[in-house]
Amino acid sequence: MLYSKSTAGFYLREIHGDGIPADAVEITDEEHRELLEGQSRGRIISADATGRPFLTDRPPPTAQELRAAFEAAPVTPLQLRRAVRRSGLQAQLWAAELDDDLRDWLEYSHEFRRGDPEVALLAQALELTELQVDELFTLARDI
Repeated sequence: MLYSKSTAGFYLREIHGDGIPADAVEITDEEHRELLEGQSRGRIISADATGRPFLTDRPPPTAQELRAAFEAAPVTPLQLRRAVRRSGLQAQLWAAELDDDLRDWLEYSHEFRRGDPEVALLAQALELTELQVDELFTLARDI
């Protein structure tokens, strides 16, 4: 079995013949199996300077990736309420001067999405940064 860093692919001489990239390095069947098992568990196959493959952890999601995930999977009122309480924002929320529309949104919405315009208004009222809002939604999603 061979692995090519330039194509991030595996090759067999019997199948690929002359189509094997010049940078391909020999790996054992056991290494191949471990790499594929690690990849199936969410790790990434990388290669060192000599082209030898190894497993690395995925980097944490970016703020943009988190927001996209929140849009795809909104949180429920129960999740948001518990996240607010666990993050220590409950007293701040109760004391905040929110207009009636924003209070209605908090009270009667069936789901909350990170991109909802009301989220920006709520963040402003609670003086939360974008990162703090992301963390609140991450906490809510994991409840």
